[in-house]
Amino acid sequence: MSKLILRVDGSCIPNPGNMAIGVVIYEDNKIIKKINELAGFGTNNIAEYKAVIRGLEEIKGMNFQIAEFYCDSQLVVKQLNKQFKIKNENIIPLYNEIKTLLKEIKNTEVYFYWNSREENKIADQLARSLLIKKTEDQKSRLPEEDIVLKAKKEKPISEFNDDFTGIKNLNNETEKHKINILIFSKMLSPGDWKTKLQNLNEKHSIPFNLIFPENGRENLKDILKISDIIIGGKLTNEDLKLTNNLKLYQIPYSGLDNLDLSAFKDYPEIFICNTHSNSNAVSEHAICLLLALAKKLIKNDSDLRKGKWNDFLKNEKNIELAGKKLGIIGLGSIGLEIAKKANIFGMDVLAIKRNAKNKKKLEKKYKLQYIGDKDDIEFVIKNSDFIVVTVPLTKQTENIINEKILSQMKNKYLINISRGKVVEEKILYKYLENKFLAGAAIDVWYQYPEKNNSKNYPSKYNFHKLDNVIMSPHVAGYTEKAIEENVLAIYKNIIKVANCEKPDNIISIELGY
Repeated sequence: MSKLILRVDGSCIPNPGNMAIGVVIYEDNKIIKKINELAGFGTNNIAEYKAVIRGLEEIKGMNFQIAEFYCDSQLVVKQLNKQFKIKNENIIPLYNEIKTLLKEIKNTEVYFYWNSREENKIADQLARSLLIKKTEDQKSRLPEEDIVLKAKKEKPISEFNDDFTGIKNLNNETEKHKINILIFSKMLSPGDWKTKLQNLNEKHSIPFNLIFPENGRENLKDILKISDIIIGGKLTNEDLKLTNNLKLYQIPYSGLDNLDLSAFKDYPEIFICNTHSNSNAVSEHAICLLLALAKKLIKNDSDLRKGKWNDFLKNEKNIELAGKKLGIIGLGSIGLEIAKKANIFGMDVLAIKRNAKNKKKLEKKYKLQYIGDKDDIEFVIKNSDFIVVTVPLTKQTENIINEKILSQMKNKYLINISRGKVVEEKILYKYLENKFLAGAAIDVWYQYPEKNNSKNYPSKYNFHKLDNVIMSPHVAGYTEKAIEENVLAIYKNIIKVANCEKPDNIISIELGY
């Protein structure tokens, strides 16, 4: 029985960058053919697929019964063995090409195995030798001002962070390209970012450098040029013009209303993603506010501290939630978590969702009485006792809860955990002040304190003087676990980008979320 062994490797410098492939074919443990070719511009995984395709093309006309392919990319091998689903649109045509080639190779068995780069050394060297030569040729043709950090008078980029190994390593033939991650976000301290991401990375060992700009935006020019991923911060058009390698702009929270994403319109190759990992924390806060309204918790607490026994002596009854109707305006990840929790209290849940795909499935899974689209908002308002708003703030949702909608909330309760501007400020205050609304619980506001001044009223209107309003300072999503989950979601997107897959929670610039 004749048997072929093929060791294949695809490489990039950097990643993505120029691609090359190396293929070594063995028969009876003897090398019978070596192939190395440049393969255009792309990513490591695309190069690995092209190496497999080239190997299949080479053996298609040969006489053998078994062929074993050895590749040093676990992801590619698992995809070829149908263990992992392919999500990257650029990989799918390559995968289909391999399937076609396998059909053409008749009366044979072809297997795909993973092995280490060390065991695939010859194929790896074949590919890299071409890339090193191409890189050197390109460098020799660059004008002096375009060579990053060439001038000695410039501060070496490695001084920004101990983890950053410097530009020269990107083209070092002995080292796999590391993903350069620029972190603007102040959600965690640099030390905590480093610890948490490195702890998560113990299993996967994705090679990355963490860069923290210590002097604000000063000296950012060269850092932006080599950043593969940016976490947090606000990027301008000028910033984006400097990004040669940027693949992912990761927003470390869910809200987008304080960001101008229009600058990204000319950069469709850059993924913009946020996280939804605080949905449980925010939904818990929403239920907390719901209960506080229904049980008059804040008012009773305040009055009892003054010796007043409201319900006990005045026959002022609390509200029992079982059997009451809850309207959820915005059935996203937070809205669904609220629905699950409301079910526990025996509430009937009605909801509005912009695009209610699988409506019947959602109604059944989350025990929803009704799901409508934006045109059905009045129906949901009219048929609900409590209304919770969870939509993102976009041009379409600003003041979506306006006078027309609020005028249908007589004796109802409103809970806003979305964004302040989703509810029309002046009208909300008016309807609360004259007791048209039974009450409101608000976590998101219209005015926020400046960085150096923590004291500031949350509205130009006197919400803080109303006894039918419960106020909290935009803290619904701020829990220790929610932060941990956010970091985990960010790390998962780092893995996906490293594996040339689509990240999660991609933002649409057109829709604004």
